[in-house]
Amino acid sequence: MKVHKLTTPMGKAFYPKLQPDYKWDENGQYSCKIHIEDEGEYNEFAANVDKLVEASYKEELVKQGKKKLKQFNTPPIRITDDGENEIYAKQVAKKHTAKGERTFSIGIYDSQGNKLPADTNCGSGSTLRMSVDLVTWFVSALGFGYSLRLRAVQIIDLVEYSSGGDNAESFGFEEVKGGFVGDADEVANNNNTDETSEETNQESSSAVPF
Repeated sequence: MKVHKLTTPMGKAFYPKLQPDYKWDENGQYSCKIHIEDEGEYNEFAANVDKLVEASYKEELVKQGKKKLKQFNTPPIRITDDGENEIYAKQVAKKHTAKGERTFSIGIYDSQGNKLPADTNCGSGSTLRMSVDLVTWFVSALGFGYSLRLRAVQIIDLVEYSSGGDNAESFGFEEVKGGFVGDADEVANNNNTDETSEETNQESSSAVPF
């Protein structure tokens, strides 16, 4: 595996998990997606990654003695279906090795470079940039691919996470006496839909070899 340390441009965070999430992985996983508004900065970062990945791919061809390798087709840098410039990084919280269990933590810093507590409540909508390790790998079953390992974040604008998610008040709505009231079970299911969908996406993207 080849490792390159990189810093992303600033972007808006979506479902950042800066404390380990154990729901889909018993070893825990940190993860964060950011959407980059500045297209030029996104393209520059993506081009740099492409250059590093291509060099590693050529080295892997020589190592495997082949002219072509199957490539893992779920890159962590992509343009979403909605046209957003997205960068996705993750990191396991612990890993079992021949030398025993290794644990990992994510550094969290403010805009001035001051280190923040590990339990800093950072939610979707926060503006931040990520320090990542670009890791290229080859596994016969999956092919050649690369991942971005999350190492640290610098929070420029903090939006704290709320377990209730979006609510009527956040959209400017207030209670109207005597109006329609939805079924309690249906309301609860609707409130959980976005979070469940995102967690399913996170699970499906974890099929890389670490």
